[in-house]
Parts: sequence; structure tokens; C-alpha cells
Amino acid sequence: MISGTNGLLGAADGAFIIHKETRTANSAILEISGRDQQDQRLYLNHNTEKLSWDSERAETELWKKPPEPLLEKIAEIITA
Repeated sequence: MISGTNGLLGAADGAFIIHKETRTANSAILEISGRDQQDQRLYLNHNTEKLSWDSERAETELWKKPPEPLLEKIAEIITA
């Protein structure tokens, strides 16, 4: 969607592209791409009552840092 040969994304660290199949469609796809973030594709539905986009599902889940065992043990002691 963004041409690298034109240098359009050359100075930006990331890009968000939202596109719909047809102009009047209530569903869209948000594609996220960047240098310091994982590429993602989110499927959205337009909520006509709230006039906002609601996330339906994500094609790829975000990476989550694994928990540190030491911090988990400390949290267990504190909450016990």
C-alpha cells in the first residue's frame, strides 16, 4: 500500500493504513507496520451508534514479554 521506491515511508518510523472493500462498507482492515513494532492486521467494524471503530479480531497477537520468576514470587508474597 505504501511504495518504498517513492520514499513515502522513508522518514517515518511507522504507518497505519485503514482500507475498506467498498466505500460504504461497515468493516475495514487496519494494517500497522513500523521499525520498532510488530506488523499487525486488525479487523474493525464501524459502530454506527457510537460513530467509532470497534476491534473485531486481530490476525496477529502482540508479543508479550515473558514474566520474570523473581518478580512473580515477590508478588505472591506481597498478595498472600
